[in-house]
Amino acid sequence: MKKPLKAFINAALLCAVWLIFSCTPSNVDGKNTAQAVKESAPSKAVEAAPEPSAPTGLTIKPSVAGSFYPADKNALAAMVGEYLARVQKKDIPGLWGLIAPHAGYPFSAPVAASAFRQVQGGNFKTVVVIAFGHRPFYQNGMPIYNGVATIEADAFETPLGPVAVDLEAVRALRKAYPEVGSSPALFSGEHSLEVELPFIKTVLPEARLVPIMFGMEYNLDAADRLAEILYNQLGGRSDVLFVASTDLSHYFPYDTARELDRATC
Repeated sequence: MKKPLKAFINAALLCAVWLIFSCTPSNVDGKNTAQAVKESAPSKAVEAAPEPSAPTGLTIKPSVAGSFYPADKNALAAMVGEYLARVQKKDIPGLWGLIAPHAGYPFSAPVAASAFRQVQGGNFKTVVVIAFGHRPFYQNGMPIYNGVATIEADAFETPLGPVAVDLEAVRALRKAYPEVGSSPALFSGEHSLEVELPFIKTVLPEARLVPIMFGMEYNLDAADRLAEILYNQLGGRSDVLFVASTDLSHYFPYDTARELDRATC
């Protein structure tokens, strides 16, 4: 699994790098820049770490509900359920990873459903979502390195109910690898992880989340390192699902997009 996981994360990061440049980044508001920089810096290891399962009191609110997908619980449940119902579940032995898009549901939900339908009702207890920031922080006209981060929170809210964070896994990850920061700033207002959550809540309602976010990180060594870290921490578990959140490409003609996607696969 180690080599496939490295290839999986490398492919996702390659797509992330391309898409960060193809999307329009927005600078952090001037009055908030200092705070954003402070929050985005990788957190240092603390001497007295909290208990693995001790709650944090922090819940991440949705930021694109009502725009990328319905904010109403019933409307969202009906939409996700309808898309999933259109997809045939295939027999894929040993499935442990998915690539799923993160655009607005009118554009991405049918494709996301084709991925998440394959794990619906599965035995996965933890879902690692690897996403990336569309809105990097700037200072003096230069992007600030944000590295790779997770977040210590109790849950991510969705209109379908909360998706609990696997705090034990997150804290074990950060304790073993302090280079993995805990950055609320990277997750704030970022849709690349959020739009995956209603599907996860629907197909694996009891699964807990390990959120991973790339900031301004263009060095593919970081992807190799993250793959090594995740493999060492979670690779021995058969109940962990890895989800790479990426649109793969933007704005290409259909045939070109198909060709590029086949090359990625």
